[in-house]
Amino acid sequence: MLQEYWKNAFLRLALMKLTKRQKKILVELYLNCNGDVTLTSLARELSEKLRLPESTVKWNLRLLRDAGLIQAGSFREKNVPVRLSRAGLVLAEKLARLKFC
Repeated sequence: MLQEYWKNAFLRLALMKLTKRQKKILVELYLNCNGDVTLTSLARELSEKLRLPESTVKWNLRLLRDAGLIQAGSFREKNVPVRLSRAGLVLAEKLARLKFC
């Protein structure tokens, strides 16, 4: 019961604080990412698909990584494929159910 409370609190907070772009990126990762691309490659793909500048997508991917919603490489850790973290997966599932796209 307590675990469900914290999950719901997390979802409410994340839904309030994430931008529309960040939510779109999470849903795209949930629906279409098979975990075999790096952050830079994914930024390029999502830039075309979402019709956003690549730098904007990359910036938002980094913010999602820093927030612990995705796992991805960094300046020091290269060639790490992008994946949703457990928290990111819970949130992306919720967004997909809400048909947020």
